[in-house]
Amino acid sequence: MIGLLGLSSPAAANPTGGQVRHGQVNISPGVQTQIQQLTEQAIVDWHSFSIGANEAVRILQPSQLSVILNRVTGGDPSTILGQLEANGSVFLINPNGVLFGRDSMVNVGSLVVSTLNITDEDFLSGNYTFQQDANHELAAIVNQGKIKITDGGYAVLVGPSVINEGTIVAKTGNIVLAAGETATLNLDGRDLVHFSLGGHVSEGTVLLAPGMMSESIAQTLGVDQANRADSLIRLEDGSVRMVNSSGTLVHSGVLSVDGKDNTSAGSVLLDSADLTLVAGGSVASASGSGTNSHAGEVRILSEINGDAHAGRTLVESGAKLAAAGGDSGDAGFIEVSGELVQLAGELDLSRTDGKAGHFLLDPPDMRVVDGNFMAMIVAGETLVGDEFIETQLATSDFTLEASGSLTLDVTSTSGGLDTGIQAPGATNILTLDTVSLAGGSFIDFNGDDVNIGGDLVVSSAG
Repeated sequence: MIGLLGLSSPAAANPTGGQVRHGQVNISPGVQTQIQQLTEQAIVDWHSFSIGANEAVRILQPSQLSVILNRVTGGDPSTILGQLEANGSVFLINPNGVLFGRDSMVNVGSLVVSTLNITDEDFLSGNYTFQQDANHELAAIVNQGKIKITDGGYAVLVGPSVINEGTIVAKTGNIVLAAGETATLNLDGRDLVHFSLGGHVSEGTVLLAPGMMSESIAQTLGVDQANRADSLIRLEDGSVRMVNSSGTLVHSGVLSVDGKDNTSAGSVLLDSADLTLVAGGSVASASGSGTNSHAGEVRILSEINGDAHAGRTLVESGAKLAAAGGDSGDAGFIEVSGELVQLAGELDLSRTDGKAGHFLLDPPDMRVVDGNFMAMIVAGETLVGDEFIETQLATSDFTLEASGSLTLDVTSTSGGLDTGIQAPGATNILTLDTVSLAGGSFIDFNGDDVNIGGDLVVSSAG
């Protein structure tokens, strides 16, 4: 069982017992603690690292590229209730857990917070590999405050359980919230964050803003939503990735990586092993905004290890997935995938005069049936409504892709801008009643049996 920090904010004091393990660091303790880092890399072990409500910790670093590792060796969690400032990158490692209180303010170049340990050798070599300490219980990271990252920086929160109820802002940067017992963080030459997860977590959960989730989901997860605030994660021209290597991921706040004038939007990825839920009232947006602003991509998955049979993906009614184009900008890409998919929210792939967007629905097995609904789970099967397909085709391209079985069990349907039905699996059975495909439509099928019970009408593109 993962130990979650209480949502109340206990008393805290500024960091104590600092011991410099690498580099040159001058520590001036007090209500306004100042940590002066004189080398590009530094490591400090602390007996405790907390910040009181009226206190501040300011880390002065040689440059924005400088990085300092703060590791807690004592037995208390880190409770950040005041201000944390730094001009470079700050790592905070505490196996007992980390809580950013509701009035906390973090303003740093980049931030990595974890309950997993990293060795001094790996840190100094830039091999950011994290591992759960077998001598410590699993612990949580909770953000209820405001974290602001310098343009182009990154914010990474990783541990067996990560809960964001506050605000994380990173323009032209990257935000990663991840649950796992092992993790590796890599920065490539384009300063993008690539995160891989390993290991196994029992009952691991990534929660984003449970305050807006439906009562039924809150009861299922055992969450007291009355005590939870809504959250906001916003970037410009960046990416948001929330992943859970073994457990549940809940998004019920606002994720925005929208673009601006002459700047395209970024990307949103939500992925888990068991259940990915986009709750009613939530938003995941990678839309263009302003002139010449192209949309990005939004991907809602439950296939963390590339296995489409991993889990369920649920997008509740009232949720919104958006990859709309700005003025003269192209619409983007939205994908919803999982072993089973329930889709009832809004899809926005609109554009003014740019290229059409693309929606991909690709559970391994699905059946298209008559009905005015998007996608629902019935008797262990994903059903897709034919009227939803026709409606969506009025505004975007649409691909249904099944690696297992794809059945079209409808009286009639028609293609629009670009209808794609892909069934590449070797054991597929494609059953068609009466299907009308307009110009630009296609069926790509490599299965064993194609059964057409009615008429198949294909009109030319001209």
